[in-house]
Amino acid sequence: MLPLDRHQWAELGLGEISMTVETREPIWPTYLANEDVQKALAIADEFDVWTESSGLHSLALNDQATYQERMAIVAFLMVHEHQRSMIKLLEFSLAGSAATLMRPAFEAYARGLWLLHASDAQMEHFRSGGSQDVERLIRTVAKLTKDEKFAFLLDTWEQSKRSLHGFVHGSYQSLLRRTRDIDFPESEVADMLRFMTGMALHATLEMLGLAQRRTPHADRALHSVLIEVLRRDVVLKLYRMDLALVAHPAMEGDETT
Repeated sequence: MLPLDRHQWAELGLGEISMTVETREPIWPTYLANEDVQKALAIADEFDVWTESSGLHSLALNDQATYQERMAIVAFLMVHEHQRSMIKLLEFSLAGSAATLMRPAFEAYARGLWLLHASDAQMEHFRSGGSQDVERLIRTVAKLTKDEKFAFLLDTWEQSKRSLHGFVHGSYQSLLRRTRDIDFPESEVADMLRFMTGMALHATLEMLGLAQRRTPHADRALHSVLIEVLRRDVVLKLYRMDLALVAHPAMEGDETT
């Protein structure tokens, strides 16, 4: 049976179907009135605009980058995308969905770091669909580089993974925050924004490091100055947020999924 148009509906005595779509005023979440949330959101928004205007993407994804480096950059750009998505979701009262993005953002960052150091055999395993959990990725990179920052990254993961898993997999605490009995605390919303923006800023530092190493020779002097200016901007943003790699506070009573 073909669908009826509005006039046929009227002929059948079923009334005329209104073709007017009523628009509803958005209901702004109460946590947006909180000063700490506003500050974290302002910095997150500022960073989002900065990434679009800085030319970062074209700097990092230049012709000098290897295939493996380009894959790492794409992973870091996923962190940026998740950070941008969190901003939009929080602005429309979708804090539960926003919280689920923290884990994939952290995993994308860890994957990007791993891609910068993975061997040919590890890359082939990855191409064929193989993978490793986040902790193994970080431990692999830490062992290869002997860089102390990866110990801190691993500590961040160990402190945060219970909450991150819980938000993604519907733990009791994450479901409770979707009921009328309790809402996302304002402090937790601010922490979510700081966590995600911190991840995006650190991903940016890695991209700038790659851009510095792979600058075309003819443009090296100019690009080096530009990259150093951008790196300074990122570090200043981290200082403004009093932020390194911030571990999301574990939710008491949550189980690891």
